[in-house]
Amino acid sequence: MSRPRLAALTLTLAAAATFVALRATGSRSAPTSEPGHTLVRAAVTQVTPEVSRLTSSSTSTSNRGSYQLRYRAEQTLHLPADQGGTLAALLELRGRLVLDASAAECAMELSEVTVVDARLNGQRLVGTEAVAEAAVGQPVRARFDAAGAFSGLEVPAEVREAMQGVFQHLGATLQRAATEGDRQEATPIGTVTARYVRSEIGLLRHRGAYVQVRPTLSGLQAQATASGQTRFGTDGQGALLTVAHDEATRATADDGTVVMTDRLTLSLTREGDAAPVAGGAPGRAVAVGEVAPDADGERSLLVSAAGGMDAAELAQLLMAHGGAATLPDHATFLYRAAALLALDPEAARRLGPVYATLPAASGGRAVVLDLLAQVGTPAAQQTLVGILASEEARADPVYVLHVQRVAFVAEPGAEVVAFVEAFAATAPPALQAAASHALGAVAGH
Repeated sequence: MSRPRLAALTLTLAAAATFVALRATGSRSAPTSEPGHTLVRAAVTQVTPEVSRLTSSSTSTSNRGSYQLRYRAEQTLHLPADQGGTLAALLELRGRLVLDASAAECAMELSEVTVVDARLNGQRLVGTEAVAEAAVGQPVRARFDAAGAFSGLEVPAEVREAMQGVFQHLGATLQRAATEGDRQEATPIGTVTARYVRSEIGLLRHRGAYVQVRPTLSGLQAQATASGQTRFGTDGQGALLTVAHDEATRATADDGTVVMTDRLTLSLTREGDAAPVAGGAPGRAVAVGEVAPDADGERSLLVSAAGGMDAAELAQLLMAHGGAATLPDHATFLYRAAALLALDPEAARRLGPVYATLPAASGGRAVVLDLLAQVGTPAAQQTLVGILASEEARADPVYVLHVQRVAFVAEPGAEVVAFVEAFAATAPPALQAAASHALGAVAGH
């Protein structure tokens, strides 16, 4: 089962602003900027030399303009059934965007935005309109390094995670080479090869194989390849008039198994001049492919991901299927349940009695333990320990497997550590291997 962390839900909705380290069973991901996030900071090397700005002159008024924006991002993660199965996300927007370029950055500001569609596994996500509208009028700045490569963003606090993903895509798309030829570029996925050619319809970019993929995908795939093209239309002075970007990315494991497909369709059409993008306080700095966490935004998206599920519905769904290891539309169930448990401590506590009513050695009991361990909130950990210490659990023929679920708690609290230590000290010989595994998992906490 995948690790149902807040960042995972948010970034999947953002449709690949970066990729989330959806944890394979038994693996452990280290949190970064705050607990509960599995993003890993990675410096991008071998980036493109000779990347031009939006215009040829940093002082020309043609550096600035208002553009009609169309944006559609689709991402599908193909995971084993016990890790959540297929997870498909879609985010589609339309609006108007002001671009204001200088020598070292491009300020981007939405003047209006409409959420056309936002879905997770086909289910419409509510509340995304408010998240999008919060970004209107907020200047986001795409940074470029000395060589002219996209190196990250500065984002105001009002721009939440899902919308940061949109601006990550914009920054990576807008970088363009000054001359024809082959080079490498930074994108939210990693470092990709790109070929630029000039034609009668404008400057064309074709991206190909990734030479570096960000660690957020480690454990899921070994390589990624992009296909499609980006067309840049400019006037006689080099000012940007249009961008038409349609690119698909496919990631595969070492054995050729497809683990991720992604498609980004983005267009910009210049409508006219615009006022300068306002300055203001410095925004939060984020590298290419990362986001600055936002607790309010995460909660809003978790509420949406839960899809109205409450503690009673979660219990009913688990018990109605007689302890089955998978439920109908299992991936959607897991993400709704994980979102609910992250939001509602009482929902986690009610899973104790649910476990006791499910058949011994059933897949349903394993699902309960996996949800509690992977969510990892204080209430979830308390319930997990209570279950494992119960007579019902100890009498289960597969108790040894149930105890090993504590290894999936990313940040075990004192109660989990104390339980594991006591279990290891008193476990009979038949359970010593499980005890050692569990003890090793919580070591150092």
